[in-house]
Amino acid sequence: MAKRSTSSEPYRPVRTSLVADVLAGGGAVEPALEPPKAAPQPAAPAPAPARWEPRSRPQVQVPEAAPEPVRQTVPAFDPRQKLSREKRYLLSADEEDRIEDLVRSMARELQTPLKLSHMVRAAISLITRAQAELLNQARTKELFARPSNGDTPGLLRFEAEVAKILDAAFRMTKPI
Repeated sequence: MAKRSTSSEPYRPVRTSLVADVLAGGGAVEPALEPPKAAPQPAAPAPAPARWEPRSRPQVQVPEAAPEPVRQTVPAFDPRQKLSREKRYLLSADEEDRIEDLVRSMARELQTPLKLSHMVRAAISLITRAQAELLNQARTKELFARPSNGDTPGLLRFEAEVAKILDAAFRMTKPI
């Protein structure tokens, strides 16, 4: 038959002092009981997030001819590094179908297995290579604000403007 505890303290199979000693690399642990601790104080409520305010951009003189960006000689990805990071984003069902159709079509044309992750990493390589021109295009673009997540039409317009920046930067970046 199970025994009931008469103590009001929660059951802790490992004492906090033992954990602290092990983590600190301490020596032998004495079998003394841990003194009872006061109940934790509730955390103060977090301050309300600050409202986003449009920022003013300082006036920057853009040179007539931008200096040639340094050609990247290091690959965008170090092949010795393990791919262990995950990025998540939301798609509509239609967007997912279109991108998966594109990946399947490219795999068929290339006659080799191809996954969306391969396409995304290739796109990241392009973005990395065009970084200097992307920043240059962003500097010359009129300042615009990102709409809230609930404003779907506004987000579509915002992403279309970002796409214009990407398009212009890719066109200005010299091929490999």
